[in-house]
Amino acid sequence: MDLENKLATAKLETEKLAKIISKAESSDAESVDVQDLDRILLFTLIIYGICNNDLYQKKDKLKISEKDLEKMNAFYFAYNKAKHTTVFKIEEKDLSYGSIVGNAVVGKAQLGKTFGIVWAKLKKTRAKDREKYAAYKKYLEGQKILDTISMGIDLIKQYYPKLIEIYK
Repeated sequence: MDLENKLATAKLETEKLAKIISKAESSDAESVDVQDLDRILLFTLIIYGICNNDLYQKKDKLKISEKDLEKMNAFYFAYNKAKHTTVFKIEEKDLSYGSIVGNAVVGKAQLGKTFGIVWAKLKKTRAKDREKYAAYKKYLEGQKILDTISMGIDLIKQYYPKLIEIYK
């Protein structure tokens, strides 16, 4: 697959993932098709892994910052784990009266429950994953997937056009 197709695929998979998560988070937890979500998240992480690997090979020429490399490591760790286990969980939150009072938007306050799809707490299984695991814990663990996938695709969109130029 050429670089332009990889970039287009990363964008497309991110959009698919964002749609399914948005739809799931706007309904109730029981109606989430967990297998579909797991599959789309895995495909998204696979393409992120492929793109990040391409970027890593030319990290010096692309002048990728240490912080951005750390973020790439976080997604790489999630990708490696997603091949063998579910890397997300559905977290439900009770919207009790106290939480509504502090966070109410006029005309939109409601009681009940809400939930989000977040990155699961994962364990490091190999010693060589220490750096990637630390990055995962720092950037992804416990965070809403919908909030963090933009970070993953933004890294790719930031550096991939430069990588494409290098290979022209």
